[in-house]
Amino acid sequence: MIGDRRVEVLPNETTIIAANNLNWSPLPVVPTRLAYTRYLDQLNRDALQNDPRDLLLYHFDPANGYHPFFDAPATFFQLWCTYEIAPDLPIPLIPETDPDSPLVDLLALTPRDRDRCRPPESERSLSVSWNQRISITTPQGAIVRAIIHVRYTLWGRILNHLFRVPPVQLTLWNSAGETSTYRVLPENATSGILLSPFPQTQREIEPWFRGEFPERMYGFEFSTSNPRLFAPTIQVTLQTLQPMDVIDRRIPNPL
Repeated sequence: MIGDRRVEVLPNETTIIAANNLNWSPLPVVPTRLAYTRYLDQLNRDALQNDPRDLLLYHFDPANGYHPFFDAPATFFQLWCTYEIAPDLPIPLIPETDPDSPLVDLLALTPRDRDRCRPPESERSLSVSWNQRISITTPQGAIVRAIIHVRYTLWGRILNHLFRVPPVQLTLWNSAGETSTYRVLPENATSGILLSPFPQTQREIEPWFRGEFPERMYGFEFSTSNPRLFAPTIQVTLQTLQPMDVIDRRIPNPL
């Protein structure tokens, strides 16, 4: 079924490579959640861009406050821009013989004929305080990304070097006021984090790779248990992009 195609598994289920005798072509940093700095994240992104694998086996698992798009934002945005559901392989790739298996929903992705992403059409720079809610407007057919600069205080830099500091969390909310909170890594958040629309469930991820947009987000805020370790404001640049080959049936956010 897969044959001798060059394969990578994302984000971290690499045990299936040896178990199925696949032709593994790993990214420079595996698993991808170890690409916790901008340099490492972009190293993986560049590898996908310059040397596309024939097949990416992808398992979407936003569990325990972790979202794969936030752990390695440049890598996973590149993945969405340049890959799509493999037309010659079943969905899911592994049959549902064991509903408790973490690999039941494994998707097979192949390179697209063309990059669906374009340069940003507009940018807006903000200085955001901790626990300050910021509204997002997402035009029809567009996506919004955030370039995020979280700065440490001197004491925060010392503690971050010696120990583990409290995580920075990003909370998103939808039109119904429901919220979802995920960890953000200050060291690679400058690569650009997807804010809206935003897939959060396994049910949404397959249509997402087909170019079908999930629910828009209407706002965000940052929080941490010890803000004294960080500068009082976070510098954010909101980018609005109009990708190609997408389907957006959602009603645009009100201005």
